[in-house]
Amino acid sequence: MDIEKAAREIIGALMFLECPTHDDANRIKMQIAAKYHLERMLSNAEIIAALSENEKTRLLRILRRKGTRVISGVTVVAVMTKPIRAHKKNPARIVQGSITRRASKLHGQRASSPTRKPKQL
Repeated sequence: MDIEKAAREIIGALMFLECPTHDDANRIKMQIAAKYHLERMLSNAEIIAALSENEKTRLLRILRRKGTRVISGVTVVAVMTKPIRAHKKNPARIVQGSITRRASKLHGQRASSPTRKPKQL
């Protein structure tokens, strides 16, 4: 079955409801996926792409993900640290305190590991 057609059916079912919720959207997506024997449920992004302008005003608020996190001020951030060179004698060995010291520098705190500085590689 065409994803566009399944998305239009989900949109039609949601528009039929007086006050659709996020749970209604998930329930209808599961029903349509089962009805047409789809391999997976349609994502909210696929449904949003099929919305017309007047449908967007009504359904966009329930199809957007994690809106309450943004409103509450909580933002998810991934921090990637700089890779550390392996020790010459034992490449599998982690230099004691190096991770703690580097993480502490990011937060402007003193390291809680031993006062001895790690050897420069």
